[in-house]
Amino acid sequence: MAVAQHESSGGSVRSNSATRTDVLGGHVHRHVNEGELAPSVADDGPSGVLPERAGNDRQVFTNSDMVAATKTTGQQRALVVVLEADGMPPMARDAWQTASVAAAEEIRIASRGLLTIAVDMFPDVVRVTTPTCDNSSTIATEALAAVRQKTSLEQYRFVMFGLPPRTSSCSWAGFGSRPGHNTWNWGSQTGSVGKGLIAHEWGHNVGLRHLNSTRCVRDGNGVQQLVAAERNSTSCVLTEYGGPYSVMGNGDATGRTGSALTFFERAQAGWLFDGEETFPASGSHSLYFDGKPALMWVQNAAGEVYALEYVRGK
Repeated sequence: MAVAQHESSGGSVRSNSATRTDVLGGHVHRHVNEGELAPSVADDGPSGVLPERAGNDRQVFTNSDMVAATKTTGQQRALVVVLEADGMPPMARDAWQTASVAAAEEIRIASRGLLTIAVDMFPDVVRVTTPTCDNSSTIATEALAAVRQKTSLEQYRFVMFGLPPRTSSCSWAGFGSRPGHNTWNWGSQTGSVGKGLIAHEWGHNVGLRHLNSTRCVRDGNGVQQLVAAERNSTSCVLTEYGGPYSVMGNGDATGRTGSALTFFERAQAGWLFDGEETFPASGSHSLYFDGKPALMWVQNAAGEVYALEYVRGK
């Protein structure tokens, strides 16, 4: 679990020592935002994160002839494959390219240059079986077979399938393997797709989960509950995509923080610089938004491990 503090300058916390693997080894990550309810997420918003296919975090779809799915840094390439199907014309290639290049810039900002993505467009529109809400693996298999006939995938870390605009209801707008190579994004009837959707799904490709938020209420007041027993004794609401500080929640690179990810997420993706995280022993320690350290791993008396960081509102 991670806790996001709202102050924007340095401060002190008292802690017991902890290790990052205590959290990254499988604990659920939530950000607790005192007194703040997350805004709703609009389907087909211009740059927001859209609803995804259920079970996204459990899907793993990797391609053995591509750059390893564990690679999260350096200069990487993404191949955008525009798709069509019977009765479902493709969305314009220019729209997919514009959105993908903008999403790559969000990833550059989020990683602070540790991951850069060059976007290539596959030259042909690929015809596939009619896409549905549940046949993403079939679509990928068919599309990749067509791609491999003309292009080697060994230079690519990401393949994005640009699905045609939806003609029927579907509960997700984007889907990404975590970790993995492939993402599936529906086109829109308006002829555009949000850069935040594409960046969000690439985030899953490098191993990131959704940035949730939890709000706890006691006696009608918003409170932060940092001990499991207290969380269980109050009314707490978990909101998926509720974290406003990340493109993996409902933020983006130009949103509330001017930063597309939290430091907790950067730790997961391998996007921290030396000295930005600390594992202090008991005592009082300083923590900064724009200095070092920016991320602190602590453990309370109950043995629960937290990632503490400052986040900056508007």
